[in-house]
Amino acid sequence: MSALHAALEEYLAARRALGHKLRLSGRLLQRFVVFAESSGATFITTEIALAWAMQPAEAQPAQWANRLAMVRRFARYCSAIDPRTVVPPPDLLPHRYRRPSSPYIYRDEEITRLIDAAKRLPSTVGLRPQTYATLFGLYAATGMRCNEPLRLDRGDTDLVDGVLTVRDTKFGKSRYVPLHPSTQHALKIYAVCRDRSCPNPLSSSFFLSQRGTRSCGDRSKPGGRVANATPRVIAPSAGRRNCGAVRLPAGSRLPSCLRQDPPQISRWFTRLATCSALSTCSE
Repeated sequence: MSALHAALEEYLAARRALGHKLRLSGRLLQRFVVFAESSGATFITTEIALAWAMQPAEAQPAQWANRLAMVRRFARYCSAIDPRTVVPPPDLLPHRYRRPSSPYIYRDEEITRLIDAAKRLPSTVGLRPQTYATLFGLYAATGMRCNEPLRLDRGDTDLVDGVLTVRDTKFGKSRYVPLHPSTQHALKIYAVCRDRSCPNPLSSSFFLSQRGTRSCGDRSKPGGRVANATPRVIAPSAGRRNCGAVRLPAGSRLPSCLRQDPPQISRWFTRLATCSALSTCSE
């Protein structure tokens, strides 16, 4: 194993021990080390880093900057081991991705149309439309991240007490997600439909594909078939934004305790953000 390969293994192990997953970064840095060694380099230089970062000529400048930033972090680590290492300057590819200033918040009727469109997805056994309709409703009702419901196992879904256990999420942490009774009821209905459509599953996942495997590989495919249900592109984070946007009835105001003591909002959030989107799935 070369010195660069050994340094990369140590670097990835150290950062992953701190909770960083580095799935994409790890693969790309492996390619960078191979590229550097094929060019005859035994240590990192600005020229090698820049040549690798801009190697996909058709890529966007933001992708170039992101690739160079990965090498810069690795180079900083290597500079403590090999004094010949050159850390590329931060302003070499200064392009930064800018998020839209005003995220789109889906209206309740748009979420309902989205779920209704998901129910009309083609299926050989009838499970696919139920899976995606329930998933879209769960995103809207709980604000879970895109992959979190897909990673739920049956043992993580307590439909008696109405609590989901989300394991090993961002930064390796786990948490509980309390469910509104309407959400709890919709998940129970889905579980019955799932067990009837797929009595011998190949996975312990709560959400199943038609083949009985974990529903994750084709999660983006239904987007085209249900896109005409809303005027916007369906973004994975839309459910989190919608759940965070609390709607109060017309003419109502926040409780006085929340206006006087903002930290209490976190204790009231579940009650404030409860939405009835999943009740649409069970109708």
